Amino acid sequence: MKIFNALLLITCLIFPISAAAQDKDKKFALTAEFGPLMSVNGSYSAADNLRDIVNPGPVFGLGVNMKVNSHYFVELSVTNGWMNYKDSRKPVPGQSPSYAMTNVNFENIYYIYHGKLNIKLLAGPGIYYWRFTDDGPFSTIQTFEGEKLNKMSIGGDIGIGIERNLVGNYVLSLTSRYHYILSKDRFFFGEHFSEQGLLDIRVGMIYFLNKLF
Repeated sequence: MKIFNALLLITCLIFPISAAAQDKDKKFALTAEFGPLMSVNGSYSAADNLRDIVNPGPVFGLGVNMKVNSHYFVELSVTNGWMNYKDSRKPVPGQSPSYAMTNVNFENIYYIYHGKLNIKLLAGPGIYYWRFTDDGPFSTIQTFEGEKLNKMSIGGDIGIGIERNLVGNYVLSLTSRYHYILSKDRFFFGEHFSEQGLLDIRVGMIYFLNKLF
């Protein structure tokens, strides 16, 4: 324990706190992010994984975070993304069925600072509303044997990112997250549709402010 505390103290001394996060008056921040979303693991059927069915697609996120101390922040975010079917897997030519997902995440963020460059480690639980749609991410939901192919599932994410202080209260960010969704349900989706693992890589802008309202 003493060794851990010593390493933690050395880390804090080596990496000085960045100006935007160190300011005691700036306790809140707004974030906006976008980037690609892709399936990395999880089966769709006995023969295919989900990544065999869909192409990478876009993801967009908005969040509010709050500083607990100079190194520890918490964030509540809402994200929407989708991945359209590959052309060879579309059941109806001319349509664009997709796997779409809307999720709310509560993230714990730990920062290591070095001048204007911030390194962040993050993890937290989430609620994921995922669905298979007929023609685009906002169209009707697919059905299988009379059941809609959608579900509200719990899950979580873990990730790493870097941030660069710009001017004033603005910070540019690049963050990658791995999402693990507990979507398996033998009763509704059969034996072979499993838990799903998704990866996103987002570019974002963070704006620090003194108070929310």
